Amino acid sequence: MSEMNEAVRTQLREFLDAENVKRDQNKPHVSQAALGKTLGYTSGSPLSQYLSGTWRGNITEMEEKLTNYFTFAERKEAFAEKSGELQPIDRFAYLPTSISKRVYEAIEYCRLMKGISVLHGDAGIGKTMAAMKYIGPRPLRSGAYCLILGKQICLWEAIT
Repeated sequence: MSEMNEAVRTQLREFLDAENVKRDQNKPHVSQAALGKTLGYTSGSPLSQYLSGTWRGNITEMEEKLTNYFTFAERKEAFAEKSGELQPIDRFAYLPTSISKRVYEAIEYCRLMKGISVLHGDAGIGKTMAAMKYIGPRPLRSGAYCLILGKQICLWEAIT
């Protein structure tokens, strides 16, 4: 078993501390669980074990993954500073397209007519995002339901 790299452990601690501050300020942040999943683990537990010195997995692999993650984050930040006018698009931002507008209208029609509809199409054309955009501003009430199934999203929300 190899020795743990204290510089990587320190960098992880500082990163998680900074992300906790963002969380406390209600800003977008990366949780320990999300970081663990990004690195290929099922949860944030391996990171806790690594920080406490009890990680029994492959330390070299863990540290390579962390180093790659931090290097990428630093390069991304440096790029954002250089290109001030260019900002990354929010991963879940709604960008209307002709198809997503039609999906949005179809959902509204179904709600008004108290009907049911199945919307289908190629992946990535805006079906799920339009449905999420539709549900977003509406108060939850009993009545009709909308089941949205996307590659990574499954919501069950009242929309009437």
